Amino acid sequence: MNFAIAKLTSLILYPIFGVPFLVLLVVFASLYLSIRLKFINITGFLKERKNKVGRSKKDEVSGFGAFMSAAGSTLGMGNIVGGAIAVKIAGPGSIFWIIIFSLLLSMIKFAETALGHHFRHEDKNHVISGGAFFYIRDGFAKLNLARIGLIFSIIYAIAFIIAYLAAGAFQMNQISSLVANEIINKEKYRIITAILIGFFSLAVLVGGIHRIAKISTALVPFMVICHLFCSIVIITLHIHNFDDVLKSILQSAFSPENNSKYGGMIFVVVYSLQRILFGSDSGTGAAAIANSNSNKSSIQQALIVSIEPMLVALMMIVSSLVVMLTGAHLHELSNGIHTVSIAFANGGNLIKYIFWFNISIFGLTSIISNGYYVEKTWYYLSNGRFILLSKITYIFACMICANMSFASIMPLADIGFNLAIILNVIAIIALSPIIKKILIS
Repeated sequence: MNFAIAKLTSLILYPIFGVPFLVLLVVFASLYLSIRLKFINITGFLKERKNKVGRSKKDEVSGFGAFMSAAGSTLGMGNIVGGAIAVKIAGPGSIFWIIIFSLLLSMIKFAETALGHHFRHEDKNHVISGGAFFYIRDGFAKLNLARIGLIFSIIYAIAFIIAYLAAGAFQMNQISSLVANEIINKEKYRIITAILIGFFSLAVLVGGIHRIAKISTALVPFMVICHLFCSIVIITLHIHNFDDVLKSILQSAFSPENNSKYGGMIFVVVYSLQRILFGSDSGTGAAAIANSNSNKSSIQQALIVSIEPMLVALMMIVSSLVVMLTGAHLHELSNGIHTVSIAFANGGNLIKYIFWFNISIFGLTSIISNGYYVEKTWYYLSNGRFILLSKITYIFACMICANMSFASIMPLADIGFNLAIILNVIAIIALSPIIKKILIS
């Protein structure tokens, strides 16, 4: 199994002129879309647009509510832990490349959100469903490539389910590990934590997008403020190390010699891209699912969502600075949540307890949002059948993975994400003329 995963990963990341295909594709798509759409993700904010709200549909929520539903996944544990993992595995220079890639990914986020909202599906009960699988299928049909679009969308949907099942499992694994190894320090509480979180998440998922949006709108802004507060306290306490940390970031970002112990310059760049893609859900098509329920126009919603990669990068940068300033990344036996936990313990018991509580809520909202993504993807593949079963299966799979090792989950998540991103970004490039028409109209 591990051999097959490694082979598939090497194929997906096949180097062209020494640079992996995924990196070239994402950079090319970002620049191409920016030029073709005249940097709409920036200039669009300078133009006043009236909020056109049509008749109310069963699944429609406010633009902010839809954004928070998606942000519940993106502004989560993956950002906080992902920044620490990037520094530990790829070195300090990864922070610089995460910033660069977040700026590029803004355009891709805009494009997939605009397409997702434009091609959203509405059933006879006015229930709205959206996602890249819909715009791949229906968009390619408009290009007289209906059969190719259908096959393409099915392959993409399968890769997407694998990615977000693994992502949900990762969140459950990290929360359970935090509770069992850091808070209570008893391994038996690992599965108990997973069961409690699983049942709560299932109760929210059964309530649909309105319940998800309501909870996300209440929790996500609060969580972000709490995390920034804790981070600022730690950074202030260790500000005397800031010059050395900044120097190491810049040296590592531009010096291949300093990156040799992390696998070389190409590895640092590629790993940084993977972490910001994983953390921000950019290019996966996830933004097209939750934000399709917005009662705003497709362009308005896309503009809101386009800032998301930069917000994610901010969360990752702040967490990475905390880790490096405290030297937590130098602990040989630490990884993932444990590295971050070691770092925030430097702020005293109050900061440590706030961090523990906050990051657990981050993980919870991510599990819920990822579950909604899996549900809607299954809706597409099954033509609306066995939806409740898909929710139960997702939660059950996450609970099982709570006891698995961290290292066994990440490769599967990366394969699903990488494949979904490649298929989705190719589709976005092919459908860019349609985005242009949406802008004109």
